[in-house]
Amino acid sequence: MKRIVGVLLSCVCILSFAGCGADSNTNVPGSGDRSGRPYAAYIGDDVTKVDIMHVLSGQVEEWTAEGEDVDTLRDWAAGLKYEHKTYAEGQSPGDAEGGEMYSFELTEGDYPGFTYYVGGPDNSHLVIEGEWFSVSNPSRPPIEAPDSVQTNGAGADDIVLKQPPALVVRDTRDGKETTALPGTFSWIYPNGDGTSTGIEADSASPLDCKDTIPALDANGVSIELTFYIPPNELSARCWSTDCWGNYDTPSDEIAVSGGRIDLYPDSRIYEVTAKWNNPEWGGTARYSFYSGPASELSDIDLGVTLTAKDVTAKGLTLVCTQSGGAPTGELMTGAPFWLESWVNGTWEPTPRDMVEVAFTSEAWMIPMNGTVEWDVNLEWLYPNLGAGRYRIGKEIMDFRGTGDYDNYKFYAEFELN
Repeated sequence: MKRIVGVLLSCVCILSFAGCGADSNTNVPGSGDRSGRPYAAYIGDDVTKVDIMHVLSGQVEEWTAEGEDVDTLRDWAAGLKYEHKTYAEGQSPGDAEGGEMYSFELTEGDYPGFTYYVGGPDNSHLVIEGEWFSVSNPSRPPIEAPDSVQTNGAGADDIVLKQPPALVVRDTRDGKETTALPGTFSWIYPNGDGTSTGIEADSASPLDCKDTIPALDANGVSIELTFYIPPNELSARCWSTDCWGNYDTPSDEIAVSGGRIDLYPDSRIYEVTAKWNNPEWGGTARYSFYSGPASELSDIDLGVTLTAKDVTAKGLTLVCTQSGGAPTGELMTGAPFWLESWVNGTWEPTPRDMVEVAFTSEAWMIPMNGTVEWDVNLEWLYPNLGAGRYRIGKEIMDFRGTGDYDNYKFYAEFELN
């Protein structure tokens, strides 16, 4: 996203200030030379238009919101909850690769505007006059670029799309969502004078987009594919994570039913193909996303290795070794773990004896350039383990500070005879 930062500086007014403290009414920084005005994502009642720039996967859209769209943005911004953050140079969310950005520039009222970064379903930040804020209740801005025009009439049948609409992928369990990465598309639309415009846009394969593909941690569940205007046809396919960069690897076709697909229990790369068959406009567009933790897409090496020893059906000893790597903070984990079984060539969650489980909440520190061992009781969660190939999973945190950390999944394989 580094290229986005350069764009950001040109579209958001950044003011310097002498110091910052907590404003008693808003819990965001203010300063004396600002006459007590806090840093806030605020759209005043006197604002009648908002200049918007949206950047996603290198594509830039710019437009101006007016009327009811401004009211909608005003209510959305007023509902955001955020906390001031300070990042070392080169370590801010804007310095990360990928992600999505909305810039809202105000030319009316007392506030110059703000920028909203979407790094993932639970990872959104604000930049307000040069200061970073972490958003605790992230939600997607309720605004879309006017990529459609109206012909004679005002109904849905009269809408003409000039380009394929965005695909939003939604987890049906908890409503978390992400915007899929737009890819290759072929499109045509009328110009209104008896002529038409055709667009042929080529894009990289999803298998070459590890640094930019969005992630939705929803393995093994049903997800919903939503569009501003639904397509007439939908199809989907996927690849395993071993296929990054291997463009000739065959894909697995996935059934689409009622605008939903069931994701595999292990992490995969997905591509959705949508087709619109309107008599006057339409075409075919491809979109991609990754199912699994976003941390799995990172090339960061924590230098951590997990191995299992003294294995029985009742329990095992998990050995965690840290050597070298490039962790950015303290490494730690906790009591939670899970098992997966090797079934028909893929890893699937091992059925547990209990539906809901409560682990203790202590933190287990992982020494740098050292080894630590943990005894794991398998029997209380998995009392009926049979012979087979298994792996135990642990989530390890790279902790830099309160609210500033990354989680990574690690595994140790073992067999029961």
